[in-house]
Amino acid sequence: MRPSDAVLLALLLALFVTSPGHAQPAFKNRKGPDKEFMAQVGEATVKAVRTKPAKLAIEEYKITTPARDRKLLTIRMIWYGSVTGKKFTSEITISVDATKQDRWEVLDIHYGDDFVSTRGPSARALERLKDQFNR
Repeated sequence: MRPSDAVLLALLLALFVTSPGHAQPAFKNRKGPDKEFMAQVGEATVKAVRTKPAKLAIEEYKITTPARDRKLLTIRMIWYGSVTGKKFTSEITISVDATKQDRWEVLDIHYGDDFVSTRGPSARALERLKDQFNR
């Protein structure tokens, strides 16, 4: 490989990695808890846990206040298996510290779905996602 080819490859890789389509939603930079933001959060969560989900869509979301300065986000996502085309439903619950109105911090993420698998969602993947949400 010529040096110029290596530079071009590095630039293309950097563009791919930093493109906005691959960015996770950040709770500290959100404009408000609207449906679009919640759909992005739900999509990022399903993609972090399941391999190649297709046709993701938010079915519903709800924000409750279980305690002072705490929010509980409940998101229901619909998605399809990329190979089988079978429809699945995911239930996502995210606990948030809302002490600062415009800079929420994710405390915990719980995930469940009706996808039958020998292993459940990866706790490690959910921890990485929590860190990305809090960036």
